[in-house]
Amino acid sequence: MEQHQLEEKISQFLEKRSLLLSELKWLQEGKTRILQLAIMHDDGSMDLDTCSDVAESISPHLDEWLVNIDHYTLEVCSPGAERVLKNAEELKK
Repeated sequence: MEQHQLEEKISQFLEKRSLLLSELKWLQEGKTRILQLAIMHDDGSMDLDTCSDVAESISPHLDEWLVNIDHYTLEVCSPGAERVLKNAEELKK
């Protein structure tokens, strides 16, 4: 599955929970491949419990969507205050 298709599926999953996908990145740390999802509420906030809940609930779906990828680690986090703002709407939040 191409990254834009994965982003769309994840965004749809998050929208049902009133959350937004801020960024999806594949990272490599040594031999470990990491799928990092930066998520936030509509107001730009995020909390640890929500990140944990999303990681647990989306994991089975990712296993279905990413059938061609054998091993990866899922990391769900907030976008962080130091993130680059992509548009005026993000600046407003």
